[in-house]
Amino acid sequence: MNRTVFCTFDHRDIADLSIGKLKAAIPGVLSAGYVDDGYGDTSGGGYTNTLGGGVAFTSAAALSGVSNAVVRPARPVTLKIVCSESAQQRVVSKLINLHAYRIVAT
Repeated sequence: MNRTVFCTFDHRDIADLSIGKLKAAIPGVLSAGYVDDGYGDTSGGGYTNTLGGGVAFTSAAALSGVSNAVVRPARPVTLKIVCSESAQQRVVSKLINLHAYRIVAT
């Protein structure tokens, strides 16, 4: 039976590196991906957000027409990791070592 583990990292870059380390260290990891954080665009296009009062800001990369360079504020990201039942405890232990927080194993 498969188990799911949710965790949070401070930055997406740290989460990307941690996914690679986790998959390399534990063979029971079946999949790992990001949970939709409600911020909209996750494809890498121009990042636009609306502040209170209807004031909008757009990234410098989107304004300049550069589509492959995106400037985004650092924010926590949540991962969903699916693993085998036998690997769940090792996954949780490894996530602690990788400085994840809000770890929830189901």
